[in-house]
Formats: sequence, structure tokens, C-alpha cells
Amino acid sequence: MRIFERGKLLFSFRSTMGFRFENYETPIDGVRRIANERLDVAITAACAKPRPSPQDVHEIRKDLKSLRALLQLARGNMVKTIRSQENLVLRDAGRTLSGTRDAEALLGAMEKLFGTPERPKGEALQPVGRKIVDRIRHQLQTEAARSLTQRELKTVTDLLGNIRTRIPDWVFVSGVIQRGSMLLAAGLEHTYRRGRQHYRIVETIGMENATDELWHPIEPADTEEDVNARQAFLRTIDRRRHRLKTISLHRARMIYVEKPARFVERLSVYWELWREGGKAAASRKRGANGRSPS
Repeated sequence: MRIFERGKLLFSFRSTMGFRFENYETPIDGVRRIANERLDVAITAACAKPRPSPQDVHEIRKDLKSLRALLQLARGNMVKTIRSQENLVLRDAGRTLSGTRDAEALLGAMEKLFGTPERPKGEALQPVGRKIVDRIRHQLQTEAARSLTQRELKTVTDLLGNIRTRIPDWVFVSGVIQRGSMLLAAGLEHTYRRGRQHYRIVETIGMENATDELWHPIEPADTEEDVNARQAFLRTIDRRRHRLKTISLHRARMIYVEKPARFVERLSVYWELWREGGKAAASRKRGANGRSPS
């Protein structure tokens, strides 16, 4: 969020509102509140003047992913047609922003691996390696420089604004049988089960066999020296990818150690204890004030 005075930027900040439920509200009220908060922040960033920065775009896309995760969590109680419709709208809004954000992200990753033009490191210290890095950097900078048009920004703000007006009309199904008494259990179990399945696939076929395709530039006029430099360049990227995947797989092994049903049953107990704690705190406040809290 940016604060202006007579067109001058005084300071800016991102909302620190967490994606969390409160124990004084019903889960359905929580879903609606969180959706409103995330949409407000995303719309504010999209309306930044003179235009959103690359960091703004990055944060907007994170908000959109959080909103889609929220809809997934509510899948056990939210009417499917409504949930599917809003998920598609959020997906389309994110795709409108994807080109600029992806180029900026890749530029940032290149700086971590090969430094900046002023302070190169790794393979970029060698003339041939630097030529390859500079060529890719130039391509990414060209894409990143393609600022979002006013029409694209208006499309995004209109899509998000329309979702916000529909939130009061979101329909939730009552009386759904769930594990324990946690209202969001069905969505949580579905998400956990799907993540656990993906983890087991990667563990079964091996991390190296689960890699995605690696794009790299090939020029017909490349010399043997160019080819060797490109191979060294790709090895650096591969080492970094391998390290990140090893860390991710280790964390996934800890997260998905339980079966989905057992995982949800455990969280249902935590949920009920948390809700009881909120009721006890409200009761103590009523006793201290001699009246019900507002």
C-alpha cells in the first residue's frame, strides 16, 4: 500500500495481515473475511501510481495464490459451481500478470548464481561464460521491461473487484459430515492427500528423473569454447536446482509422514482446543467487564 501527498510518495508498505482464522469467528465468516482482506491488498497494489512495481506484481500474484488455496480449503462446504467459477477468475488474473513477474524472478535468480554485470561471479567471470549470461540477461530484461498496459491492469482490478462484490453471495453447504468437527477438514484432507501423492511419486521415481525441461540458448555459430562454457553454465544451474530439490524433498518427507485421515484427525483436535481457548478468553473478558464483549 502506498501513501501519497500531492502526488508525492511518502512511504509504502505491504499489509502484514496473516492468512489465518480467528477463534472468535465461524470458519465461514473467516473464509469471507480473509478473501476480502487479500482482495483489498491485491487491488490496492494493482492501482499503485504511476504503475505497480515488479515487487507489487509479485505480491499480487502471491495474494492470488493464497486466495485459490483458500477456495481449495473451503471445498468441503462451498458450493462447487461458485468455487470453480472464482478459481478460474483468479487464475486468469494471475496469468495476466505472469509475463512481467516471471522475467523479474529469473533475473533475480541469475544474479544469485552469476552476479551482476558490474560484479560478475562464477562462470560469468570467464569471457565466453559472460557472453552467454549477458545474452540471457538481455532477453530477460527485454521481457521485464514490457510494462503492464493500463488495459491489462484494468482487467485485473475489474476481475478482483467483481469477486469482492460477490463474496456476500457465496453459498456454503451446511450439515456436511466431516472428520472430527473441523468445518474445513474435507478441503484440508484433499490438499494434504494430493501433496502426499506428489511427494510419493517423486520419491519413487527419483528426484533426478522428476526434473522439468531446462531451457538454454543454442546458436548455430557457437564454437567449441562456447559449447564448453554453456555446459559449465548449465552445470551451475543444475547444482542449484539439485540443492533446492533436496531441501524440498527433505521437508516434504517430514510434512507427509502421516496418512491423510490421521493428519486431519490430529488437526481436528488442535482446532477444537483452539476454539475452546477462544471461548474461555471471551468468558473471562465478560466476567472482568461485567458485560459481553462487543
